[in-house]
Amino acid sequence: MAAITDPEAIAFVNNYVRPMCEKVRDLKILLDETTATWFLGVNSHFSTGSDTVEDGRESEGVTQLLASDVSNAITQLMAIQSVLNGGGVMDVVRKPTVRQVEVA
Repeated sequence: MAAITDPEAIAFVNNYVRPMCEKVRDLKILLDETTATWFLGVNSHFSTGSDTVEDGRESEGVTQLLASDVSNAITQLMAIQSVLNGGGVMDVVRKPTVRQVEVA
């Protein structure tokens, strides 16, 4: 097996591949927490799609969401989660990681 010693290739691994895998690993953890919380009952607050989420942030330039926007976002997050749950996916993602898990 030949050793890859090219500085550009090593920089690519250290500057892109490892950090991206760490972010994907962290994303998977956050996706799991988010969907678990959703299905533990938070979803019941978003049953009527046209209801608005009144978080008072419009003055900050934050878009007001409808319940359907939140439900649609969860659906898309679950699609991403499904890909990451695929056989062997996280084994491949975890191998290049170096840093500890950083989930807020």
